[in-house]
Amino acid sequence: MVKKIIFFMVWAIVSMSTCVAQKIVSVEELKHGVWNRYCVSQDEGDCITFTDTVFTRTYCERSTGEWLCATHSSPYYLSSKIPTAFDFSKVGKNTKGKYLIRWNYKMNKFHCTEIDSLTDSLLVFKYSWGSDRFRRAPTFRCTVAEKEVWDKHSDEIQSKTSYRAAEEFERICQHYYVPKEKKTLIEGYVRDREFHKVCLEYMLPDSLKLRVMRKIRIDEHYQDSIDRVLIPEYTNKISGYNISFALHFCRKIHLDSAQFEYLLVKALDMTHRIRKDRTLNVWNEEMDLLGKTLDKKQLDRFFTIKNGISVSKEARQAWKRICDAGLENEVDSAREMNLAISYYHERQKIKDIYRYHGTQQKKYLSELSKKMPLIVRMVDALDKKERMEEDEKKNGTIGKEFVW
Repeated sequence: MVKKIIFFMVWAIVSMSTCVAQKIVSVEELKHGVWNRYCVSQDEGDCITFTDTVFTRTYCERSTGEWLCATHSSPYYLSSKIPTAFDFSKVGKNTKGKYLIRWNYKMNKFHCTEIDSLTDSLLVFKYSWGSDRFRRAPTFRCTVAEKEVWDKHSDEIQSKTSYRAAEEFERICQHYYVPKEKKTLIEGYVRDREFHKVCLEYMLPDSLKLRVMRKIRIDEHYQDSIDRVLIPEYTNKISGYNISFALHFCRKIHLDSAQFEYLLVKALDMTHRIRKDRTLNVWNEEMDLLGKTLDKKQLDRFFTIKNGISVSKEARQAWKRICDAGLENEVDSAREMNLAISYYHERQKIKDIYRYHGTQQKKYLSELSKKMPLIVRMVDALDKKERMEEDEKKNGTIGKEFVW
């Protein structure tokens, strides 16, 4: 009995020590700054960044003197235990834990990484084969080759970078609407992009083709980051209008962070294809995507917000037609106007969803017309009366009586 008690006490102490040693990390601790991995080789670079919802990793490797970089972004959340599946509803909500859970869109699966320790300057991931250590840095570090040319031509590179960055940022502002609170972020992307491109002019002064190819690759690398900021401003018309609209009004539509990120990734893909083919029509693709991603309440909110102004205008014009005809006393204005507005919203929703599906659009509009409220029937009758009077003037025919 004594042995059992001693064993239990030792086990309890060990368990308490283990619990104390486990590091519970918060998103707030992770998302400030850039984390650079300690690399053994001078021919590789690796860094990660966090936002409230997105994990981004950029890996660079030098092969035969040329640096090649790849960037991958994915939604993530923190968890106190290893999950059996990725829960998109926890993205942006589960902000504390000792496991980093992230979704890989390309591989269509999730990754779970244990966070071994975290300090103000060091982040350590633990794996079955060992560990990875990341040092916090205030900014993204340049490659070894860029550092070498910077040390030799820092004044020239700084001057060229500042001049070109200012010009390119102004170009973006003249082409697109940039929210005031996002200008500093885009300026940073543009400045970093131009810095890398200027460095290439010193690194590859005699290789025109290679230098241009590398600059194109740098532009593509930073374009997604810039587009992520500009796409939700739907008036910019960078991607599909409907998805951009949904992203812009994400709070009113009640999108969760996983839905927002998923739609933004899809919008980026559309942007890539639209830039290659300016005649590309993605309307049907957008409607299909929104229908699968949003629930019924969210989809109704989307169409209500999107068509609110045009529907209100149509309803006001309908009521004015009725008043001009002296028929306003024949209807319960408040009740019938509400019914008319609901009808116009539903009709416009059908027109939007089936814009390029003529047969289906006619079918659903025909079914909806059977539920036409009084005000809409009255306006429809007034339209018919006007057409009949026009026919009488042209052909001398006699119009029949009409009712609503």
